[in-house]
Parts: sequence; C-alpha cells; structure tokens
Amino acid sequence: MTDLLTSCSKSKHEAHYRGEWKICTTQRLISRHDDRSLSRQDAGVEPEDLDALIAGNVRAARARARMRQEDLADELGWSRPVVGTLEAGTRRVTLADAVLLCRALDITLNELLQGAPNEVFRSLGLTEAP
Repeated sequence: MTDLLTSCSKSKHEAHYRGEWKICTTQRLISRHDDRSLSRQDAGVEPEDLDALIAGNVRAARARARMRQEDLADELGWSRPVVGTLEAGTRRVTLADAVLLCRALDITLNELLQGAPNEVFRSLGLTEAP
C-alpha cells in the first residue's frame, strides 16, 4: 500500500510537470480540460453563469445595504475596480472571496448563491434554494 501511495505521488508530480493531472486509481490519466468538463457537468452550471449570478446578487445585496462600490471595496480590502469587475461578472469568485463578501454584506452563502440550480447547493452541502 505504501509503495502504491509513493508511486502515485511521484506519478502525480511528474504528470503535473507535463501539464496534466494523473488520477491514481485504475491507471486513468485525465487532462486539465477533461477535468474541468467533468466538474461543470457535475455542478449543473457553467462557471461563467455562476459568476454572473453571484455578480447580480452582490449588486443587489450592496444596494440593499446602501453601500457604494467604494464602501464595499474598503470593507473587503479591495480596490473599487476589483469590486466593479466582480459586479460585472468578469471576475471569478473564490471560496475565500465568497466568505469575505458574505461577511461584508451581512448575507449567507445561500443568499449569495440565490438563483443557482439546486445541484450547486447540494454539492456545497447547503440546503437547497427556496
């Protein structure tokens, strides 16, 4: 078992150098492109669509809180243009960003993801959207 794990780690490291990801199960090699395609199918939504959805929810929550983009940027420790790109849906939101946004806007992750397909909520272990 230890030999398998050592071999797997070494193979994974070598595969990473070649720009590929190696899955150490039944000798299956998956390229980065294939891996992204699988995750998109599983999530039930394209990343760009999720970015746009979050952007709209951030804009709406910011408006409800009567905050300007500058105010939100200050709260997050970001620049106003970064908040602008997020609200335009052109900036990818990381999990760390989502946590900061929820805290700054005083909303839950469910509220930040409002309107997303139920598969998104299930994959994150959240109760499904109403």
